Amino acid sequence: MFEAQASAKFCSHQCSARSKAAQKAERACQECGSKFLPAYGDKRRNFCSEFCANRHFKRVTKGVARAKSYGAQSEAINPIAVMERDGWTCHICGEDAPRELRGTMRWNAPELDHIIPLSAGGSHTYDNVACAHRSCNLDKGDALPPGWAEPQRVWVHRGSGGIA
Repeated sequence: MFEAQASAKFCSHQCSARSKAAQKAERACQECGSKFLPAYGDKRRNFCSEFCANRHFKRVTKGVARAKSYGAQSEAINPIAVMERDGWTCHICGEDAPRELRGTMRWNAPELDHIIPLSAGGSHTYDNVACAHRSCNLDKGDALPPGWAEPQRVWVHRGSGGIA
């Protein structure tokens, strides 16, 4: 029989250990962020469902396929990780790019931008991508950063001293 004490939450150390193990095993889905418990023994599972897993891998592999079509160096890039790295801030204008607008057609929706465009020989790597508003990315087009050969198509990166 379990006699409760004022501070007791579990009937035994075994119950306490089971509860702690379940809490440790709970994790956030890499795609949607919801908390889930992976199936017993499945330590590699990072997604709450097959839908989230497929959605994540489609997003990551889409850029690699595009880079290959240009013959550019590429690596699998998670756009959400890039947006997090950049603090959900447009690297062109410096304004906030709201996370909740990701995937929409709004002018200030965050999207992945290649600093040196793939069409100009840029790579699809973490060093060459940044968060940008949809409208800023469209305005920039295939323009090159300062110091490149085509002065009429040059834009000024926020990290290089301002906005042109």
